[in-house]
Amino acid sequence: MPYLPVDESHSRLSSTAVQEINFMIGGKTMTTDHQPHPVTHTLKVMEMVCPECDEIIEDAVSILDGVSEVNGDWRNNSVTVTYDLQQVRIQEVEKLLTEIGYPLDGGFLQRKKRDWIHFTEQNEIDNLNHVAHCCSKPPAGA
Repeated sequence: MPYLPVDESHSRLSSTAVQEINFMIGGKTMTTDHQPHPVTHTLKVMEMVCPECDEIIEDAVSILDGVSEVNGDWRNNSVTVTYDLQQVRIQEVEKLLTEIGYPLDGGFLQRKKRDWIHFTEQNEIDNLNHVAHCCSKPPAGA
């Protein structure tokens, strides 16, 4: 049996040992630490008519967990958001913007751009959550 470290009181396994055990038994908690995965996207919104709109949007969106930076630009009707993909999704930001009275631009190109962002974001999430398997045996369920 491999060495598994215990905590200072020697009464239970340390968190490192628990992670090692989960890894050995194929548990879903194989990721040891949350590695931030920041992404930045610019969304076109409507109804932005003054500088105060920037402040309202920035204050509202920055409340979401995982959002690190929000910049509104009322002259260009756009919002640039930097967030951690492991904590928040762009759909949550879009929903919040609509709820506070700043609907997304519904033009054809903007809708297609958002669809592409949703697709690539889901692809990145899937890749980040992918657990590698041994090359000498097929993955579980295959």
